[in-house]
Amino acid sequence: MAGTSKVPLNAEQQTLAKQLGLIPLPASEYLPPTPPKVRGGHAEQNILHFLARRHVANGKESWLPTHGAASRKACPDICPPVTRASGKVVTVYETNSSDYVKFYWPDNYLRKK
Repeated sequence: MAGTSKVPLNAEQQTLAKQLGLIPLPASEYLPPTPPKVRGGHAEQNILHFLARRHVANGKESWLPTHGAASRKACPDICPPVTRASGKVVTVYETNSSDYVKFYWPDNYLRKK
């Protein structure tokens, strides 16, 4: 999956996501906009809420996240609880870039094997 925070992916971003083998998050699946000065609407929220809805709709056998990445630093108060709610998560911060974060849900990955 590929998505952004408050606005859907533009045409160029959708093309790049598809070239990388990712599914662009449909514009209709973004969470409602947050009110001004209210934190929220982060890419992690949009993507993981979409996956959770698909997981339930598909009989709870698919659409669990196994791996993820963020090209920007994850915020400390919203994104970690959201990623933890998707299962036991391992977060890896790249040593060569303080802004690149990888997520790995080992239980979900093993469940899919």
